[in-house]
Amino acid sequence: VDSIYTFTNIQANHTIRVAFSINIQAVIVDVQGKWNLISLPLDVPDPKKSTLFPTAASDAFAYSSGYVKQESLSVGTGYWLKFDSVESVNIPGIYRLRDTIDLMPGWNLIGSISQVVAVSSITSEPGGMVASQFFGYSNGYQNTDSIYPGKGYWVKVNQTGKFILASGGFAHSSKAVRIIPILELPPSSLDGVMSEDLI
Repeated sequence: VDSIYTFTNIQANHTIRVAFSINIQAVIVDVQGKWNLISLPLDVPDPKKSTLFPTAASDAFAYSSGYVKQESLSVGTGYWLKFDSVESVNIPGIYRLRDTIDLMPGWNLIGSISQVVAVSSITSEPGGMVASQFFGYSNGYQNTDSIYPGKGYWVKVNQTGKFILASGGFAHSSKAVRIIPILELPPSSLDGVMSEDLI
């Protein structure tokens, strides 16, 4: 919040010191002892996978017409990441309450922001983009009606565009994503995939 200060009756030169502090917060990401769809839900100083998820048992894999290993994570992107056991990972950083996610025709593995976003509140550029239902992963793909912080999700679109995720967002009808369920499932999960088959 911006504050305005007015000084009156100043008789001499003065030095004003202003200290700005950044409110560091955190998101807790619960993971299973297997492959998980995860994402980076806030802004962090060091986005390397090894820093954010030091106990992970695999590399992080994004999707771009196939799975691609990534050493660092980017906000807005979803990743496969494997763990040996159930745990809760604490990620400190600066809350991101809005994000614009680039999309390509076909399946996209997207990320989250720092708060829960209802799928019905997601808007798009251009407005009214057609999309499949959103799929999360837990012992298989499952439809979801919300995007949760720290999780990754599959969605299929038929054109290039952008999704806008916003905390407390309300979708105007002209901008709201048009969700049309499909029978097709997202690309195969990494369960049972050999490491040498990955890029």
